[in-house]
Amino acid sequence: MSHQPESARVPRIRFDTQRFPAAERQKALSLLTQSLYESWANGDPAELAVHATGYRVSDLVFSVVTFSPMRFVRDERHLQGAGSDFFVLEMQLSGEQTLQMDGGYRRLLPRHVHLRDWSCGFEAEATAMSLQSIMIPRRRLQFGSALGSGNPVISWSMDAPDGRMLSLLWRELLAVLEQVSLAEAEGLAQAFLGFLDGLLGRQATQDTPVTFGAMQQYLTVRLRNEVGVADLCRDFHVSRSTVYRAFEPAGGVVQFLNAARLERCRIELRYSDPDVTHVGDVAASWGYTDPSAFSRRFRNRFGMPPSAVLGSARVALNTPSLSTADAPSRDWSASDWYRGYMTWFNQAAGWGPPVSDGLPNN
Repeated sequence: MSHQPESARVPRIRFDTQRFPAAERQKALSLLTQSLYESWANGDPAELAVHATGYRVSDLVFSVVTFSPMRFVRDERHLQGAGSDFFVLEMQLSGEQTLQMDGGYRRLLPRHVHLRDWSCGFEAEATAMSLQSIMIPRRRLQFGSALGSGNPVISWSMDAPDGRMLSLLWRELLAVLEQVSLAEAEGLAQAFLGFLDGLLGRQATQDTPVTFGAMQQYLTVRLRNEVGVADLCRDFHVSRSTVYRAFEPAGGVVQFLNAARLERCRIELRYSDPDVTHVGDVAASWGYTDPSAFSRRFRNRFGMPPSAVLGSARVALNTPSLSTADAPSRDWSASDWYRGYMTWFNQAAGWGPPVSDGLPNN
């Protein structure tokens, strides 16, 4: 298997922001992923660090990625035509994501596998992260209807049987992609999708799936209310020990609620107009009636006072989208490895025709 002809191998491409001058790293990443979302460094753009290795198996795009803190927005511009017709499966190894989508809020925690429906727009903030992802056309999953606007994310803990098996199979599949032929990889990928579809089919037949994701969603739509362990036990028909185990990665239910409410405050402050919005009003709307206590909790969690966050995202979000007309000072955008990765993303997002399997292996 190690002597496969070049044309029979799984196409592989690597992307690394270190290949670019510091002043152009933000632009390079934005151009690369503009068919999927708008992206910004959450900090100094010159310190943006993204390392990715991608594999293309038929119409699936596999990526192994690490990146520094970032923000993402996927809106109406990215949801045109075939651009909404896929899922993204993410194995989140480290770091956290905060999602706002369809009026709901989610914290995506490490050591979980998340299946996300990308027909739903979102705003996301992520800490430094290590993850693996697969872009999957909707037609490849028979039970993809388990997701939708009312349930845009399904999660499995890697410490639970389902998530452990899913992550194990995924790791094994990635490990052999550089060793097997493209035809063999397509068969193995189809088998992996079959296992994933089986999990989705079983979940679709459950009236009340008792998962961390379901309980998390239950809490996050009630963040402005008094809610806790007793409510989860009553409405999910589970014991307190089951709830404690489910929320152990988040530090417990109380810690999850506190972190979620502070995160909602932070997001609302970032996107608010400082000329018409006061920090105290935002804090009070999420249950924090003591300004000094709120400021102390906020600073302890995010390392800055809430006043420093107010309105900070508005300038970046009003920045026009990058396009190929924004010519870089170097001709890196014309290189085979860069164009290859961009072509994969454009194809998955419905922006271009299918690509050949003969992309360069760099």
